[in-house]
Amino acid sequence: MSQQDGFGVDYEKLRAAVEELRKARDEAKNISDQSESIEPGELTAYDDTTGSAREVFQKRMNGPEGSLRAAAEDIRKKLDEKIVAYEALLREYGLAEDNASVAQRDTERQS
Repeated sequence: MSQQDGFGVDYEKLRAAVEELRKARDEAKNISDQSESIEPGELTAYDDTTGSAREVFQKRMNGPEGSLRAAAEDIRKKLDEKIVAYEALLREYGLAEDNASVAQRDTERQS
């Protein structure tokens, strides 16, 4: 665990959390991809009314807003943002720790 400005970061736990976020992101992408092929199969008649209903259901299932696909894409994007933020945090604390180690070695050498 690293300490910086009174805050501690448990690298292993944060790395594990990032890996879990990646898995969740991949699952959201799979759901989004699979939702593109969802069809209202129970609407089998080929009249105009059923055709119109089929289009409405299709848009609701995988349209750009309010659909399963759209929700899965929103979740995927939010998870991507979290992953990027946590990876940046890991890099930041890693650099701070490296800089502290270098400063400590310099101080010890000067002593």
